Amino acid sequence: MLIDSKPLSFIMAPDNGILVPAYKAEIPESAGKDDSLQLLMDHLDALKDLDDVRPYLRENFMIRQSLKFSKLI
Repeated sequence: MLIDSKPLSFIMAPDNGILVPAYKAEIPESAGKDDSLQLLMDHLDALKDLDDVRPYLRENFMIRQSLKFSKLI
């Protein structure tokens, strides 16, 4: 499984990845709370007992569709 912020990283295996927002060390207080890591942990927790994570990742992250929409595949 691949966890990355760059959609191009998923071209070879779009059903095996989690697209996450790019990390920014400084988030303005006005932008609100950054809960990206907690959301990722929730997904990883849901994956831990699955024999095959691909159906879950396809349904929840739809990376293949995003790549097709952006004409990357």
